[in-house]
Amino acid sequence: MNDFTSVQEQPRHHSPEDIIRDNKGTRAICAYFYDLFERNHSGFRWMKANPTTPIYPKVNLHSIDLCYMEQVKNSSLWANRQVRNIAIASYTFEEIYQWYQLGKGEGYLELPDRDDRLILKGLITQEILRHDHIKNSDGLVLADPS
Repeated sequence: MNDFTSVQEQPRHHSPEDIIRDNKGTRAICAYFYDLFERNHSGFRWMKANPTTPIYPKVNLHSIDLCYMEQVKNSSLWANRQVRNIAIASYTFEEIYQWYQLGKGEGYLELPDRDDRLILKGLITQEILRHDHIKNSDGLVLADPS
C-alpha cells in the first residue's frame, strides 16, 4: 500500500482566473456586456455617436463602469500628460444578477482583490470583442464607424 496520495486523488487547486471565470456571476456579467454592444443597443449607439472615443470597462469593488479617458488641460507635454476616467455608465453586480435572475449566493457581491478585478475586466473585454463590428484600438471602438 502506498503512503502517498496520487496526483489524481489530490484536490484540484484553481487559479484565481479559473475561480473568476467559472463563477455564475462572471458569466452573467460577460453576457450582459456582450448584449450591451449588440447592434442598435445602448453601448453600440454610444460608440456610433462617438466614433473616435475608445471606451473600456473599469471594474470597481461593487460595480463596472464604462469609461473613456479625457486629457486634463494644462498638460501639453506628452511626458506630463494626465488623464482621468470619465464614466458614461455604471452597472452594479447586483443589478446585472437580477437581470439574469441569479439567486442569492450566485456570483459575488464585491471584488476586493485588484487582480480579480483585472481578470474580470479582461474577460468582459474579450466578450465584447467577439462582435465583428468592434475592435481594440487603445480601447474599444467600432471596426467601421461609418
